[in-house]
Amino acid sequence: MSLDSIIVRIIIKSNVFYLHAELIYTRMNLIEKSYKSRMNNPPADLDAEQLILSSILHDNDAIIYTLELISPSDFFGKNNKELYSCMILLFEDCKTIEPIAILDRWEKASLPNSDEIKEYLSYLKQLSPSISAVQQYCKIVNQKSDLRKLLGIADHITDTVLNGKQETVDLLGQIMISLEEFNHSSKHQYIRHLSDHIDDAFKQIEHTMDVLEKGGNPFLPTGFNKLDALIGGIHRFGLFVVAGEEGIGKISLCINLVINLIKEKDISIMFFTLATSGNNLTTRILLTKAKMGSQKLREGPLDGSNWDRLTSAAARLCDTNIYIDDSPKLSVFGILWKIKKAKSENANLKVIIINYFQLIKTNSLGLKSADIAKTLRYLSIELDVFIILTYQLNHHEVLNRQDFSQFNSIEDSSIRQNADIVLFLSKMKRENEDNLVDFFLAKNPVGPTGNFQLFFNKKLGKFENLPLE
Repeated sequence: MSLDSIIVRIIIKSNVFYLHAELIYTRMNLIEKSYKSRMNNPPADLDAEQLILSSILHDNDAIIYTLELISPSDFFGKNNKELYSCMILLFEDCKTIEPIAILDRWEKASLPNSDEIKEYLSYLKQLSPSISAVQQYCKIVNQKSDLRKLLGIADHITDTVLNGKQETVDLLGQIMISLEEFNHSSKHQYIRHLSDHIDDAFKQIEHTMDVLEKGGNPFLPTGFNKLDALIGGIHRFGLFVVAGEEGIGKISLCINLVINLIKEKDISIMFFTLATSGNNLTTRILLTKAKMGSQKLREGPLDGSNWDRLTSAAARLCDTNIYIDDSPKLSVFGILWKIKKAKSENANLKVIIINYFQLIKTNSLGLKSADIAKTLRYLSIELDVFIILTYQLNHHEVLNRQDFSQFNSIEDSSIRQNADIVLFLSKMKRENEDNLVDFFLAKNPVGPTGNFQLFFNKKLGKFENLPLE
């Protein structure tokens, strides 16, 4: 082969190499320009963000629904992000979320452009969002937020690849770690391998056996022997519905349960009193603990011994972990948010009492009874809390009933279907036994259903076991 032909071949190969190199460089430039274009216009839906903020302004309870799905960092619009943060602060302070209060928070945080925000709030107020669709708006905003996070990961990968200083294996490991962190940070990760659940199950069994070997009760005793014999006591989680007509003693039973349960020093109890004020409930708890009837206060004046009993009872109650929320017109999402917040601050929160079901606000989200019951039950499972919910029956539900043979359903069957335990209270017509209250356990996940009776001490306003029980 001549020297000239060799030189020609080298030139041709060189040109092909430079042509390939130029094509690769051109493609890289196109990729980079496309990427920069996407970064300048990242995934976002400002309309959905505005509709969320507008929904909250129109119905403050809507924020409770959003808190489960999004956080301020999920908003793309900076003003939207800051406004949502201000709304959360107002909600946590139990204040009305309205433009003047939001502006006040905005200025206290030294955020800029308060005049523009005032106009922006007026614009948001004029929008007409569908309050019942706020969950859908949140899903859109959350999805766009996830896409931006993925885009950020892709940005880091692109920079690292173009830099070309990392080994391929190291780069792949870094990518896997980034994606794993993103996966764990995404909301609602409920899928777990069976082995994880088996570990938890063994821990629970070991704990139960340990308590039994020491002669204890793995459940929290209610203090009522017949009830404990049927249900075992207060469980780790579950929805317990206590149903009866007005004035039958539902709230008295709950107060008795509180007094009996606080003997366990390592538990906390939260009481939502929708039917009365916190002061009235506290007075009833105090009188029950002091073993004094309410007539003592009506008759008055109290003598020295009664004051001593009240003072002693008050001191003992102050050493317990009983919390009372008497916020009026709470929605189920308001209750959910407050329980979650309390549980995050106090891991020993074990029992929640809500008095009573019909007073839970359904607001404009179109919730039905089944939705409320399901939400409460799922919450009990998620947080490991036992929820006791009182339910008021209409008078015609119990009128002239002589036994429990037909007294086996609540007027709204969806409540019973979603409850773990259902307990009815009623007074059967008997001569000379006015202080006996009949109970019917209509649903029991751990044993039989059945009837039993408790003595109601009218003088002290409390339920007691029958003699010889």
